[in-house]
Amino acid sequence: VGGMGVGWVGGWLGAELKKGGFASHGNGVGRSRNNLQVALERACVERIGTDVSEAVSEADVVVLATPVDAFPSLLAVVAGAAPSEAIVTDVGSVKRSVCEAAATAGLASRFVGAHPMAGGVSSGAECANAGLFDGRVVALTPTAASGERARETVSSMWRSVGGEILVLGAAEHDHVVAASSHLPQMVSIGLAAACAQHDRPELFARLVAAGFASVTRTAVSDPAMWRAIVAANGDEIASAMDGFAEVWRRLRQAVGSGDLDTVQSIMETAAAFKGRKPT
Repeated sequence: VGGMGVGWVGGWLGAELKKGGFASHGNGVGRSRNNLQVALERACVERIGTDVSEAVSEADVVVLATPVDAFPSLLAVVAGAAPSEAIVTDVGSVKRSVCEAAATAGLASRFVGAHPMAGGVSSGAECANAGLFDGRVVALTPTAASGERARETVSSMWRSVGGEILVLGAAEHDHVVAASSHLPQMVSIGLAAACAQHDRPELFARLVAAGFASVTRTAVSDPAMWRAIVAANGDEIASAMDGFAEVWRRLRQAVGSGDLDTVQSIMETAAAFKGRKPT
């Protein structure tokens, strides 16, 4: 397996693939020598380097685990350097753009997009942890051009680390994830940024409750990663934000006017929805 990016997700995927019996050897590629060294010391990979072509030259499977804006250039290199039978996949949270980039690179028949729902705010191989993918949904987005061997290989790869496979279209994935994953990130950022302007910051810091900490947990996520996600899925994220803004407008109006029935109705709707979801 050749891994492009050996951070929190990509790094531990390499270790779990060996543990699950899918891979016997892994090459890790990245820009940070320190992070690559940590990945090597933690046995996430057996070899490290910064040369993509060299890392994938003998790979049976290539996994892209970098920010999504790097995918087009990486796929172009992989197309020219990896064996002609190598299967290519990724772990990005946006799927339309990577599927299009794979097709442009001439990899459509050998590519299946993947998105493990195991993200977090951590980064770097030192944050990788065992069991990261166990029982987690992994969305796979094969296209009409994806070959059967590619579909089976990528499915087997994720099942070997305990993933629960969900197959859907790239556009459908990006539409749903915009609301289920990308919108919460925007809300977290927005709330933290708004409260950063509070007129009593010293008192605010002493009166922070668990709810604020929970809602703003992801506000410290990597800005570079999220710039790339917004660039790739901005239309769907903006639409999800518009839907949230309308509910917020109704809630704000009800709170301001003392319309407690509407406040309660919105809360009951939220509670009923949350009751159907994992905590």
